[in-house]
Amino acid sequence: MDRSDYVPMFSQDERDRRWALVRERMRQRGIDALVIWGTDRSWGMARANLRYLTQIAGQVDAVGLFPISGEPVVWSEIPHMQKPYNVWPAYQDWVTDSRLFSGMGPIVDEIKERGLDAGQIGVVGFASMLSQFNVPYDQFTDLETGLDHAELIDCTDLVEQVRLIKSDEEIEMLRQAGEIAHAMCQALLEAEPGQQECEVYADMIYEQIARGGESYVFNLLDSGNPTDPNYEHLLHGKGQPLSPSHRTLADGDIVITEFHANWGGNLVAAEQSVALGSAPPELQDVHEVCLECQRAAEDVLTPGTRLEDVWEAIRAPAREADMDFVELGFHGHGLGSPEFPSAVYPQEPNETYPDGVEWHLLSGRDLEDMRVREGMVFGTNIDVHDPNWRDDVGLQFGDTLVVTDGKPEPLIDTPTQFIV
Repeated sequence: MDRSDYVPMFSQDERDRRWALVRERMRQRGIDALVIWGTDRSWGMARANLRYLTQIAGQVDAVGLFPISGEPVVWSEIPHMQKPYNVWPAYQDWVTDSRLFSGMGPIVDEIKERGLDAGQIGVVGFASMLSQFNVPYDQFTDLETGLDHAELIDCTDLVEQVRLIKSDEEIEMLRQAGEIAHAMCQALLEAEPGQQECEVYADMIYEQIARGGESYVFNLLDSGNPTDPNYEHLLHGKGQPLSPSHRTLADGDIVITEFHANWGGNLVAAEQSVALGSAPPELQDVHEVCLECQRAAEDVLTPGTRLEDVWEAIRAPAREADMDFVELGFHGHGLGSPEFPSAVYPQEPNETYPDGVEWHLLSGRDLEDMRVREGMVFGTNIDVHDPNWRDDVGLQFGDTLVVTDGKPEPLIDTPTQFIV
């Protein structure tokens, strides 16, 4: 049975391109095979590396074996989901050997049968500020014990570095996701007093699913009245399960969002804020600064620009206006968010991170001299507030940009309208 026409699919040429790039890096490091984990951690983004090489992305734990030569194998799902047969071969044509996951024993046996058990085995998980690693301890120790003559080496960065530059096929998939994201933005612009948060949220998610996107949900939506004397939590939104709530929207409220749209697992990032009916002038000033930061990003995300010059340019309008930010910068985008490279937080310690976040690449550590390259894809994170007015209310704005040989291409065209 072939059901591949029913889901977004990459070509076998794209498969061959990815496999060749990863295997080239494996040879450079002396890696005989990769064992790649995919889990539902971080809204399912921890499946990114396994999906990148196999197009298999089940909701239940999955593990793939990707050898330096020969066909890969993926173990996934649970027994009753595989009756009368495993469905993955019907929905992708990259991996023909898809088996039931029943622990690490069969994976160890397969590695031994291929004569790889005395070599160097790369362990690939998923790493970002959101999720430091996703390899289950028991599964790793079972692999380690079963392959007592092999050397296990963390190769997560090997795959994630290959994902840095997107192909034409990947960019086209992201364009499809961008169209969905734009429709979600339009749904937010139709929010009205009297609706509940959850209704607005549902209108946005409807566009995601009804337009053929996956039922993946990431939307840090929040709402409130920016003139309420009570202390609000209107900086950077709220995560699930706190959002969406049954709060009823009223005239004068704002709604802030950060969300993804998903086409075939390929994610674009959007941020948008709206005010229902009116907004205080201080908040309109914050909105204008957000737009200035976005325009700066579109001016500097060009091939050859140093990453430090990019984040400094994006942050300049906020500094000049004497405003502050929760996140203000960019992060790589594709099958995951954030992807490498990313720089969204301040490099220096602050009230939120007293010890700083310089220890992690997401802070921009050691990325200053890295250069923007054509084919990179970045989401802009613009989360600005004016602490001289209120330090508990801010706005969000963002788009996803593809680096071209000229100015970057916005994939979403996030509406700049603020008051609705």
